[in-house]
Amino acid sequence: MFQFGLIRSYNFKGGVMVKIKWEFEKISDAKIDPDDLLASITIIGDKGMIEDHCTYLDVWFDGLISGFYNIKIRRRTEYDLMSEPNKLIFEPDKNGLIIIYGKSKIIINKTTEFYSELLKSAKMFWEEICDVVKADQEVLFREIRLFLKESD
Repeated sequence: MFQFGLIRSYNFKGGVMVKIKWEFEKISDAKIDPDDLLASITIIGDKGMIEDHCTYLDVWFDGLISGFYNIKIRRRTEYDLMSEPNKLIFEPDKNGLIIIYGKSKIIINKTTEFYSELLKSAKMFWEEICDVVKADQEVLFREIRLFLKESD
């Protein structure tokens, strides 16, 4: 397997970290296939951790981005990860957010730190796949591209 994704962490008061890490499920040295972006993802909050293996990373990024936009306006939201058995649930919490996936729950104290981490990880993901995405596939990555464009 090849390791990609965000390894950078933020240290807050008390040494708390927020981190998003992902890794493609790649069996050979073949090019990444944008139609089959199987990966593992780990999200570590100030409290708790969410992990999912052998999942579609583009769908996870769509869900995380959608959740972020709803949290910005302090709205609770549920995102259907399509082929996954559980929904991704976002709830506003003081100046931060709570993310629930199945039986896992994380608390992130600052929405701004989640945004920064999500932005960096999404950029790395897009840089990894943009060269192999064909014109007719670009619609599949619309949310990610818009999120990155808005942050420029």
